[in-house]
Amino acid sequence: MANPHKLKVGQTLWFVPTDHRHIAGREIVITKVGRKWAETDRVGRISLQSLWADGEGFSSPGRAWLSKQAYTEWQQCIVAWTELVEWMRGRYHAPAHMTVFKVKAILKELKANPPPPPMQIQ
Repeated sequence: MANPHKLKVGQTLWFVPTDHRHIAGREIVITKVGRKWAETDRVGRISLQSLWADGEGFSSPGRAWLSKQAYTEWQQCIVAWTELVEWMRGRYHAPAHMTVFKVKAILKELKANPPPPPMQIQ
C-alpha cells in the first residue's frame, strides 16, 4: 500500500479520540512505518490511508491528524458547512442579489473538487 501522507518515523501527529467528551486530543509519535499501518507510541497502530487507529476488531478508538491545526481547520470547515446547509434548508428561491451566473459559479466550485469520503475506516 501507498503512504499518501508520507508518514515517517519520529513524526508527531495530533490524535483525537472517537469519544472525545472525556479525553482531549493529544500528540502521538510514529515509531514504525509499515506497508499498511504506522505504529505509534501511545495509541497502537494507525492506517496509512485513513489515519484511523486500529480498533483490533472493535470500533476505532480515534483518528490521527497531521497537525492540531489541520484538525482545527477541519472542525471550522464542518461548522461553516453546517451553517450553510442550515441557511439553505427551506429556501426554494435564490436571494434577490444572486444572479444565475453567481449560482452556477458556486455550484461549479462545489462540484469541481469533491471531498474525500468523510473519515472512513480502512
